[in-house]
Amino acid sequence: MGFAKNRAIELDDRGFGEVEGGVCLDHIRDECLRQRLEDAVTEHDCVVCDKALPSEMSAPFAVPLEELTDVVAETVRHFYSVASEVLPWDSEEHEFIGPQYETWPVVEEITDGAFDRAHGSSIVELISAAIGFENSWTP
Repeated sequence: MGFAKNRAIELDDRGFGEVEGGVCLDHIRDECLRQRLEDAVTEHDCVVCDKALPSEMSAPFAVPLEELTDVVAETVRHFYSVASEVLPWDSEEHEFIGPQYETWPVVEEITDGAFDRAHGSSIVELISAAIGFENSWTP
C-alpha cells in the first residue's frame, strides 16, 4: 500500500482527520495529561495563543494538536460510543432511542479543568472540530 492509503486507514482507525498546529504545553493544566504529552513536545508555535518562535532560536514548547486530540478522542471513546452504532432505532419516530450528546459538550466534559481558563474554550473547539460534529454520542 502507498503512503496515502496507509494514512487514510490510520485516520479512519483513530476516528478523526488531519489536525494542524500545536498547543503550548503551558495551556494544559491537568498533570496526568501534561505528563502523557511531555515527550510529544516538538512544535515551535501555538494555534491558540499565536506564540511562535523560530526553531533555531528556541526549544520546542508546544505539543502537536494532533497528539492532544488523539488522547482526548481515546478518552471520549472510552466513556462514550457513537449513538448510531449502539442505540436502537425507532422507525416510527425516525430517531435513535436513548441519551445522545453532541461532540462539543462531550469533549468539554471529558476535558473539564484540563486547560487554562484563558484558552480552554478554544482548545475544546479545535478538538471537537477535529473529532467531528456529525456524530452524536451516548454513554
